Amino acid sequence: MQRARQVSLCVRPQENFQVRDPRRIDDVLLAIGEVWALDPDLRLGQLLYIALRPAEPCPELSGIEDRDFVRRVRAVAERLRAARQAEPGAADVTMNVNPRHRDDGV
Repeated sequence: MQRARQVSLCVRPQENFQVRDPRRIDDVLLAIGEVWALDPDLRLGQLLYIALRPAEPCPELSGIEDRDFVRRVRAVAERLRAARQAEPGAADVTMNVNPRHRDDGV
């Protein structure tokens, strides 16, 4: 049985690391909003599942209710804020996906 991916916090490697342009976020959210408005009965997880078309079924994504999705995203934000406040190089704390563990932190 394959384990779910863990989203954990880590310190970014200093070598050859480039921060993605944060201006892309508005474009991504706008595109999601445009498509979602065409079928507002979809949950966000369903929309992402349809767009991504994963090779393996992913009921954690396609079946999550929007309110639970929002709760989890906000919990990740709180973990990231707390880690940045606790680390000396706070700006270097980011999120990492580890496919070997599951720790939702929620």
